[in-house]
Amino acid sequence: MRRPVAPERRLLFISHTGPDAENAPLALTSPCDCAPAACSAVDADTGCVVRNDRSALVCPASFDSARLRAWFLVCAVATAITCSGLVIAQGESASPQPPSPTSPPAVSAPPPVKKPPFPNRANELLPAWLRVRGEFRERIERVDNIGFAAGGDDTYFLSRVRLSATATGKRVAAMVQVHDARVGGRTIGTAAAPFTAAFDVRQAFIDVGGAGALLGARVGRQELAFGDQRLLGHAGWLNAARTFDGARLTLRAKAAQIDLFAASLVRILDDQFDKSGNGNP
Repeated sequence: MRRPVAPERRLLFISHTGPDAENAPLALTSPCDCAPAACSAVDADTGCVVRNDRSALVCPASFDSARLRAWFLVCAVATAITCSGLVIAQGESASPQPPSPTSPPAVSAPPPVKKPPFPNRANELLPAWLRVRGEFRERIERVDNIGFAAGGDDTYFLSRVRLSATATGKRVAAMVQVHDARVGGRTIGTAAAPFTAAFDVRQAFIDVGGAGALLGARVGRQELAFGDQRLLGHAGWLNAARTFDGARLTLRAKAAQIDLFAASLVRILDDQFDKSGNGNP
């Protein structure tokens, strides 16, 4: 008869084989925990015990404390390395990345452009064949020794307003211009023309042929200016510049331009329409 040997203290791995094997937890135990009534059989070669209460197979495992400590140390080092890698990865993702050299620079939206007042953009609202223009000029003049006389000094103000409208077609164009010229503070000499010109029609003519045509004609009240205007010109520096009633025929060539005209100087009259007649007044 075999003498029972006291069971040695070993760690056992329990593997469930019953109906609830999938849900039953794994555990570590020892042969001492298995009561004789709960064990159905013991394998003499492997030492595995079949327990009747949970239908578990209990096998002894040798206990090596040095190997277990080494296993825990390896797990701790692996965990530390993994955590360090996660921290470094988070730091790199949070740090700002430099822009790619191939990516185009960001273009900011241009500031809104403020529209100019209506008089400055009136031509944008009008049809292409109609254009309007306005002019306002203000200046101060001072003259010393008027008439070569002592005390003939004077300072005065000159103002001038002009409004014009031009309609242009393929071969025909028309233009109308009105003006008003005033003088203020003049005490010596006359204050009439060419210093003052009450509101009146300054130009009104029709062009036939166009600016680039070989032959062109202009008929109506118009400006005439040739050379330095010593013989004939509109004298635009005057406050009330000159215009002429007449007709003009222009022949254009590459080498020269020939103008044939017949005109009469327009006289600036007070309280009546400016008119011409019989050449110079």
